[in-house]
Amino acid sequence: MFSSDGKHWSLLPDGLGPVTGKMGAYAFVFSALTVAINEVRYVDLWQYETPDGDPIRFRLGASTVLVQRSVASRGAKSRYRRVLAAGTLADTGAVWVR
Repeated sequence: MFSSDGKHWSLLPDGLGPVTGKMGAYAFVFSALTVAINEVRYVDLWQYETPDGDPIRFRLGASTVLVQRSVASRGAKSRYRRVLAAGTLADTGAVWVR
């Protein structure tokens, strides 16, 4: 199930689910998504930092982070990550998932 306000819940569309992981999770809602099939692009994580100004560091099981551009951030040892897709957030932006 998903909700844009945490109060009114709807069933996931056919083909999505089951939701796994922690309860009370969040999901992004995209209005467009382009999968990078024929091109290989990488992003340099050292060009970004968290909104608190900290370098980006991933933990096991955490692959999505909120970031902003940075002049010179030193974070993850493996600084280059392959871009698999690029998306545009819908007006809703994100929803709660359970």
